[in-house]
Amino acid sequence: SNNENEENMNKKPAAVSDCDTQLPIFSYVHGRPNISAVPGTAGLIAVLISWDVKQVVYAPTCVDAFEVEFQQVGGGRLSWSAWSAMVGCAPTREPAQREEFSCRRRLGGEHCRTRMRFRVMPHNSRSSSMIAGQTILRIKVVVIGCNRWTSHTLLTTSYVSRW
Repeated sequence: SNNENEENMNKKPAAVSDCDTQLPIFSYVHGRPNISAVPGTAGLIAVLISWDVKQVVYAPTCVDAFEVEFQQVGGGRLSWSAWSAMVGCAPTREPAQREEFSCRRRLGGEHCRTRMRFRVMPHNSRSSSMIAGQTILRIKVVVIGCNRWTSHTLLTTSYVSRW
């Protein structure tokens, strides 16, 4: 089970000297980003995506950067868009003791009646064995609603276990 896998990962944390071979892995149980509303004067103006290094259960000391990506569907779009990197959100772990991270995704009229999903990926630039897909934080889905004056509201949030 995922819980047993995490317990085994936690028994032997990666030493910084092992970072040339270690891949950071987010928790299957607690590894999901937090999405919260950023209110403005006329409703929701952005969503805040936040996470913590403590959510990385394997090789957390090897994480030196993160990447945030998103997709959306709805608002006239019938299928999920391709994953797009949030270019303005690629935080590095400087100083190395930094543990909490967050990014904002601004909302406009095109986001009315859409679903957006976000994922966070940790990076270990020292590793020579990066394998895509193994290090993704569980995906969080949010539904954005608008009233007739186009003020945004965060309607629901849910999680996808793996993507």
